[in-house]
Amino acid sequence: MVAIPQEVGTVEVSQPPKSVRLGLLMPGDKCDLCGKLLLFSGIANRLGQRYCLSHSTLPLCHLCSGPHHAGGDFCEPCAATCVRSQDELRVTLPRIRDELHAMGIRLNPPVHVQLVDEVTLAAKNTGPSDQVHGVTVTSGRRALEIYVLEGQPAMEFAAIVAHECMHAWLAQNGFSSGIDRQIEEGLCQVVSYRCLRDQADPRARLVLENIELSPDPVYGGGFRLVRDSVRRHGMESVLAAVKATGHLP
Repeated sequence: MVAIPQEVGTVEVSQPPKSVRLGLLMPGDKCDLCGKLLLFSGIANRLGQRYCLSHSTLPLCHLCSGPHHAGGDFCEPCAATCVRSQDELRVTLPRIRDELHAMGIRLNPPVHVQLVDEVTLAAKNTGPSDQVHGVTVTSGRRALEIYVLEGQPAMEFAAIVAHECMHAWLAQNGFSSGIDRQIEEGLCQVVSYRCLRDQADPRARLVLENIELSPDPVYGGGFRLVRDSVRRHGMESVLAAVKATGHLP
């Protein structure tokens, strides 16, 4: 049997954010975790919710930065949105697909999206990063499968799926596997960003900020590089230039 060379496209794990120390508090402010009055000082998460200063020693939610007792990576409100099963995935995917279609990103044929645990995802990943939330496996112009880490909040899940679908679209549309990694990941991050920017969920803004401000030279730097090129030339011209030359216009 002849082995078919495969490539993977990935999206990296973002670092947990930090809470913000508050200054002057308004009379009557209550802690969003325990309900007690905030008397002199406190901390706030990225959504503006406020907490007793004593809660600053608790684990912080990896998305909103709120202190919590939930025992996992996310606070109770963020965890309540998590996509944990294939049934939940099937409910969530149509909205992501519609956002991608509105951008002209259509996978033909469609690619199966599968939720997997950390061990399985690590086994599927043969890319340069060992900490990822999503993996797309391709072979030439075929996109074989998309794997997404289970248990991610809905807005983070949407960003991951959109990113991975762009990897699959690039493969299906004959973009060379020799494209600079920063440009490819940047293209995927721009599509991910556009997929979330009109969402009503306030957690979408947090994911957008993570994309915008990422210090990673490939994912964050690539996003800003491609975003600026798209602003100057438009997405169609950028894609045409990358396909023809491997470089941004």
